[in-house]
Amino acid sequence: MEYDMSKVFEFQSNEEVVVEVVQESSCEIHMVEVTCADQYVSRGDMWRFKDNLVGTCTYKKKHMDFSWIHVQVASLYDESGEEMLSGYISENTHVTYRSLSSYTQLFIQIGKEMWENDYEGTENWENFEKVVYQFVKTLFDKWEASKANHDLQIIFFTRLFFEINKYPEYKEEVIQVC
Repeated sequence: MEYDMSKVFEFQSNEEVVVEVVQESSCEIHMVEVTCADQYVSRGDMWRFKDNLVGTCTYKKKHMDFSWIHVQVASLYDESGEEMLSGYISENTHVTYRSLSSYTQLFIQIGKEMWENDYEGTENWENFEKVVYQFVKTLFDKWEASKANHDLQIIFFTRLFFEINKYPEYKEEVIQVC
């Protein structure tokens, strides 16, 4: 028996177990979620990988390889949504891929409204702080909990409107940029 499998089912060394033959339909997996990291997996690769899995059995935390694709089973679910420890992968099984390493860009538009008071007298710069401190912190906490290694690039941008007649020395430069 594989070491990973014995850890999942909490078997001890030299422990006696009972093995039964069961119908495939009684232990069919409805959805299997696999994770991969530091590799690019195209849709075609995903399709071929899933096709290769049909007719096999798997268990939680199992490491699987196909061609150059290396994944680990994160979770298994039956038809009712209950999590399973092991099961049979059929034609009807859905395979969900989760990347643990991605590159994400977060665009935040800075506008004058963000720095002014709203109609209730609340300062809008608090919205800026909510995005930067609350949203990003929550995002990082979630990534840390899933042991992901994502890269996040935060890009602040704004639009600027000004009357070109007030700044004639910049007229040619502005027209070239536009």
